[in-house]
Amino acid sequence: NQGRAFITVADGDKPAATGVATILHDLGFQIIATRGTARAIRKMGIPAETITKIGEGSPHVVDWIERGEVDIVINTPIGTGARTDGYEIRSAAIARGIPCITTMAGGMAAARAIAAARRSEPEVLSLQEIHGIRRASRKPTEVA
Repeated sequence: NQGRAFITVADGDKPAATGVATILHDLGFQIIATRGTARAIRKMGIPAETITKIGEGSPHVVDWIERGEVDIVINTPIGTGARTDGYEIRSAAIARGIPCITTMAGGMAAARAIAAARRSEPEVLSLQEIHGIRRASRKPTEVA
């Protein structure tokens, strides 16, 4: 187990969530999710453990986060108001320094970044090297 990812997303985000879950699972993450998201992920052949929402009793996702059992949260906001499950989940994650991603584009970018980081040693480059700029050995232009 290389970590545990909690995923809960709006219905419209479930197809994209399965792609993110696939990458994270391939990287060794255990996937945990709320009922509907877990069902969508399992339909794609990725194992996902179902955990309860806050209103469904303990232990729920915030309990898992507070115990340090979640390493990354992917939660696309659903509903409004400060008392939604999403708000509680994101607040708990942020309070504990757990990455909390709120868009599927961000979730995919994070999954790909984790994959890239695990493939190779990081290389330190200057901005000039990144952009292929070489220092010119010319004199600075005089300003009149």
